[in-house]
Amino acid sequence: MKIVEMKTSELKPYARNNRKHPQAQIDKLAKQIAVHGWDVPIVVDKDFVIIKGHGRLKAAKQLKLKTVPVVVRDDLTPEQCNAARIADNKLSEIAEIDIEALQMELDALKEANFDIDLTAFDDWSAVTLPPFEPDLPDDEGKDKEHGKLVLRVEFEDAEEMQALFFELRDRGLAVKI
Repeated sequence: MKIVEMKTSELKPYARNNRKHPQAQIDKLAKQIAVHGWDVPIVVDKDFVIIKGHGRLKAAKQLKLKTVPVVVRDDLTPEQCNAARIADNKLSEIAEIDIEALQMELDALKEANFDIDLTAFDDWSAVTLPPFEPDLPDDEGKDKEHGKLVLRVEFEDAEEMQALFFELRDRGLAVKI
């Protein structure tokens, strides 16, 4: 694979691209490129039609860049180009984020007075765990006297217990050890 510099004016957006690029995303991409440089090339077919990188091209044009790094895939059929384009737009959606690890990373960046906006998270404090919604049978685990659900969990060690305690508490559940 060879990366070449091409004029932005030579690159052609794919007319039926299924990924929309709102201005807020383009602004964040442009800021990333301006601060960190260019580290993900645009991928085009033999006719210089974009396979991957429509948003990056818009960001480059916003930055008034005349050239950008490009990979020319002249070895792909039109069907392979379309499949690659669709997959590129979908694959990142399948990935999951480890919320706790992300929060630690964002906290560390904040402590270092780093511009959190460069992470594409507008508000690092808004990163939250997904809602906890247990799927329980109607009467199982119910404390008949107090009308509450009671969950008993056994742990291998105190550290594991404390981690779950804080996770459940942070999700808004009333927990006690």
